[in-house]
Amino acid sequence: MSNGLKDLEWRVTKLEDQTRIAASDAAEARLLARAADRDVSNMHAAVLANQNLINALRQTQLEQDMKLTAVDAKVDNLTGVVAEQGMVLSEHTATLAQHSTILDQHTATLAEHGQKLDALNDRVDALDAKVDELDAKVDEKFDSLDKKIDSRFEEVVALLRQRTDA
Repeated sequence: MSNGLKDLEWRVTKLEDQTRIAASDAAEARLLARAADRDVSNMHAAVLANQNLINALRQTQLEQDMKLTAVDAKVDNLTGVVAEQGMVLSEHTATLAQHSTILDQHTATLAEHGQKLDALNDRVDALDAKVDELDAKVDEKFDSLDKKIDSRFEEVVALLRQRTDA
């Protein structure tokens, strides 16, 4: 009977050690999941900031397009004007060239931002996948721990019943 009690104590101690290890593993997994969640939140904020910038660039392009359309109309109307109005026509042509240059620059910037946004979206997707993997691992660890605890508990109950029957 003394041997059975020592065996039970040893098994309970071993079960407690396994429980501490599993709890430590679960805490570490939760820490990693929180860090990944924080990283994903930061990436979402960066993506939102880029989206706002792209929207602002788009608005600028729309405004410039409206200005260019107005300038084109003025240029068309001034074609038949006398020589003294040629200076005004030259100024509008220069303005048109400036707007075209700015439009080209904004188009290049917009393309650059689109590429960066795609890269950020890929990174966010990768982080989301990692978070999902970590969640699955944590769930597996908890399920495994629950099964071990249930199994050990049933063994302890059976031993106690045997002891009380004996």
